[in-house]
Amino acid sequence: MNHHSISPVLFPEKEEDFKNIFSYADQKGLKLTFRGGGCSYGDAATNTKGTVINISKYNRILEFDSKNGIIKAESGVTIKQLWEFGIEKGYWPPVVSGTMFPTLGGALSMNIHGKNNFAVGPIGDHVLEFTFMTPDGKVHICSRKKIRNCFLLLFPASEC
Repeated sequence: MNHHSISPVLFPEKEEDFKNIFSYADQKGLKLTFRGGGCSYGDAATNTKGTVINISKYNRILEFDSKNGIIKAESGVTIKQLWEFGIEKGYWPPVVSGTMFPTLGGALSMNIHGKNNFAVGPIGDHVLEFTFMTPDGKVHICSRKKIRNCFLLLFPASEC
């Protein structure tokens, strides 16, 4: 192994933490890289010129609509947390990767798929909406129904 990266790693736990990190990085001219569960191939979460934001502690399940099987969760929730939560209620995620440790944020950013991809498509096909924060600290909602272009930018092959 000859490639390495030594970077500070931050573990935000709430939205305000992300805003503070973005503000500090902007003031100091730092580059930021996000790290989910660390399950990506290659060096997707290394940063030789800045700070790594590890989202693993931003991992709460916020809401669950048991009638429709719709869940609202933070980006650090893992696939394992998702299926453990759902199976107790009679649900199973439509997309489950080969490992249980990717975070929802990482899975969504890479638009992962499972072995049933031929039948159900990648994870982006099952997300109704998500929120994201821009470096200025503003939170935006990307909704399949309301802001279709946002979905098409992230998931160009998605059936919006």
